[in-house]
Amino acid sequence: MSGCQLGHVLGREQVLYARPQTSAAYVLPEAGPPTATAGGAMHVVSSNIQPSQAMIPRRDARLGPYDHEQIVGRFEGSWQAVLNCVPAAALTSRPDAHHLLMGFFGAHTFNSGVSTLYSLSNSGLCRPFSLLRLANRSQAVYSEALRLAAVNQFTLAADGENAPTMTFDGIFAEWVGTGRAEVDETGATQTEIDVLATTIDNLMVGQISGTYGSRVQIGANTNGGAGYHVTNVDRTNDDITVDTGVTVTDGDAIIPYAPTPTLSSAPMIGFTVGGLDVDAVDMPIKSISVTGNRNLTALNNVFGTASYEDAVADFADLMFEFTLDARSDMTVELAKSAYHDERDVQLVLGTGAGRTWTVDMPRWQPDHSAIALNQIGEITVSGRLLNTTEGAANALSITMT
Repeated sequence: MSGCQLGHVLGREQVLYARPQTSAAYVLPEAGPPTATAGGAMHVVSSNIQPSQAMIPRRDARLGPYDHEQIVGRFEGSWQAVLNCVPAAALTSRPDAHHLLMGFFGAHTFNSGVSTLYSLSNSGLCRPFSLLRLANRSQAVYSEALRLAAVNQFTLAADGENAPTMTFDGIFAEWVGTGRAEVDETGATQTEIDVLATTIDNLMVGQISGTYGSRVQIGANTNGGAGYHVTNVDRTNDDITVDTGVTVTDGDAIIPYAPTPTLSSAPMIGFTVGGLDVDAVDMPIKSISVTGNRNLTALNNVFGTASYEDAVADFADLMFEFTLDARSDMTVELAKSAYHDERDVQLVLGTGAGRTWTVDMPRWQPDHSAIALNQIGEITVSGRLLNTTEGAANALSITMT
């Protein structure tokens, strides 16, 4: 249910879709119902989309100190998605978060019925995809679509009180927001549609490309499950152009379109099963975090363009951290961190077939750590994850079995 009188944008009903983008074509979302391997629908704990476009005031010498004119500057957006660790419903499929995991790791090996392995790659370090966030699924109140999105940072976090989560942070090159509008005519099959003037601004074409726009359902028509792609919005004459002809009736609702999500039915992984082994010794950890940062740089300075069309990855920062109580048998971790001893780390989340995630970090070198003298002393040890050999790309991997 939404508001008593009007539909509201509800975070609790949002769903996120990811789709690999192999070209600049902005087709959102995947035609037909999404699946764990293609459409990429995901449950999210929370998400955030932040478009940002610079506005540059004119500041040449003039009478008076106040601005009276400005120009549109460069666009670059950021996004974040927090997900519970939800396995695939069976080992015969990949998890719902597959496209985001691939966006960070870059490689995977799928062995149907046995396992899915996500591993680092020395190539394809920036894998663009499109993202669609549909808020209030039951009433399709609002959607946001992102072009040329990329994962910059990945964090896997767990502790003894909360469910493990994955957090993905990234960038995107173009934003399209879509709300609810209304048809203002009756007509046979046509691609140009009059829209009620008070609702026209709920539909748009991307301000960067000028080509890729809202994807909508018109009345009961979904264009065979693909939605209608808005290719032009005329705000002066209050009409839109769509990519496929459609018969309309005055008063038809024009709403954001997304296919019915196909989501894993598996329960999420909890925090009461699993553990951390460091050099094959079980550690009584209170919390852990695994963080990877691609250090992406958007190439956003080309004359004649308003946003980036590519990004490059610098040296990646891969870090691991754990916190435990400063027990007498654990203070040895302080000395080991002072010596910067290299350690072999394995984190296990969950248990049982189809519900076990194993995070391998074969070469972790800790920084010098210290005790925090709270009521109960705590030791937090953090450090960098390293390849076993130069160029190996094996500092971090996740195996789902």
